[in-house]
Amino acid sequence: MDYIYSSMLSQKRRDYLIKLAQSIKQMMPSSLYMHSMGTFKCAQSLGRAYILEKEGQKKGMGPFFKLCISSILHDYGKIYTYEDLLDIIEKNHIQLTGFEKKCKPILHSLVGGFLVERDFHITDSQILKAIRCHTVGCIKMGVVDKILFVSDKIEETRDYASVGQLRKIALHSLDRCLKEVYKNNMIYNIERNKLLHPKTSVIWNNMCGGR
Repeated sequence: MDYIYSSMLSQKRRDYLIKLAQSIKQMMPSSLYMHSMGTFKCAQSLGRAYILEKEGQKKGMGPFFKLCISSILHDYGKIYTYEDLLDIIEKNHIQLTGFEKKCKPILHSLVGGFLVERDFHITDSQILKAIRCHTVGCIKMGVVDKILFVSDKIEETRDYASVGQLRKIALHSLDRCLKEVYKNNMIYNIERNKLLHPKTSVIWNNMCGGR
């Protein structure tokens, strides 16, 4: 599986990631699967720069592996319909606001952590958090959160006017790219009269150094 940088992972971890990828391939439409693998590939590239090289391979291998898992599974919630997700929320007493329940584009991520824990028996808080916040973001995003958020928006199957520039920025500054991607998302939604999550301005201010 050429999506995996074999030199950075043990055989056991490579086999686990291959198994995850094979599992979602059976469940997802081909376009969603290709996006998931594109995100996985992009996340590995950024993870190599911002986790393995900056933190040291021995120290960073844990976060890097968690990034790989979260990037493969980040859109797992999209295999469910909106109605299915609402039913899952109700039956499992998942705490979401009324706004969040009505906001179809982000619901898959907000429920995604629960689904990944339930169906893949993954309980690591860093992985589940990254999946939950890959659409809206969150306060105090860690390196795994940031890389997944950015990779989801700039992976190789994405095609929009500024994506080429964003990919270049990502190679030089993860935090700058995160802000540019977040800004683009806000502008995209505003120009189309789409809803913004109530926490968007708080998250944006935090990214820009506010508290």
